[in-house]
Amino acid sequence: MIISLHAQPLAEGSCWRRFEHAASAKPICWESHWERGLLLVLNLNGQKRWQRGEGEGTTLAPRSVAVTWVDGKARIEGLVAQRHEAVCFWASPSWLHTFLGGTLKAVVPQWQTLEEGDDDVVLTTPLEQEEMELAQRLGRLPEGALQKVWLEAQWRRLLCSILQRAPAAADDEFFCLRYHKICDDRVESAHAWLRSHLDSELDLKQLAAHVGCSQFYLSRIFSERTGQTIRQCHRRFRLEEAARLLKGGRFNVSEVAVEVGYRSLSHFTKAFTNQMGCRPSEFSRNR
Repeated sequence: MIISLHAQPLAEGSCWRRFEHAASAKPICWESHWERGLLLVLNLNGQKRWQRGEGEGTTLAPRSVAVTWVDGKARIEGLVAQRHEAVCFWASPSWLHTFLGGTLKAVVPQWQTLEEGDDDVVLTTPLEQEEMELAQRLGRLPEGALQKVWLEAQWRRLLCSILQRAPAAADDEFFCLRYHKICDDRVESAHAWLRSHLDSELDLKQLAAHVGCSQFYLSRIFSERTGQTIRQCHRRFRLEEAARLLKGGRFNVSEVAVEVGYRSLSHFTKAFTNQMGCRPSEFSRNR
């Protein structure tokens, strides 16, 4: 049973949540939905696992903090027979940019592996004693009109203290290999989805949900890996399929246009000519 759960907005674009849980014979699971932003999970007591999706997750030792980008559902799982206490701080990219005077990667290079929008990367570091005391102080909120100002000041102190040092050391070679594999897998999954949706308008939100990351992050890694935007790739796949159908001879130009998602024959003809170097009717005659 959760002893207490507290959530409160701070300045626009940031908020914090705190929860405690008594020792129990059953594992605990605390799930929450987060908008796109940077999340700090300060684990004060009890060993936990930060979990997003069905992967292995990241172990959170007591007296440690995990820092990651989030966009959607995530959960914290606590081990049995332990008292659990944690506080979380979330900040939107715009709040963080204003606070730091730039992007996280540019201002705090020791945390540069936290690419914005990449919620597969979770970096951890031990909490120092002063940080532990600051975090525990959040459970004793002052009364009165200045409570919100006091809370934001404490979080700003914590954020500065944590980000000024490097995260725990990791196997850089293993991390790079894993990161590139994740990116390649997501681009490959996006390619398959695009090929199976040639006859419908491109829905980036639906595609990102299928791949399992944010639209912003998917668009960036897709362009980096392929040299094309997602829309350019979708259009290329459509026109390549159109060329294949025209070569087959079973469909006329108007039918092919509909098959690959074009509702306007003139738009299809223009796109096909730009891509293939000739009009679809000419391509069909020369097959």
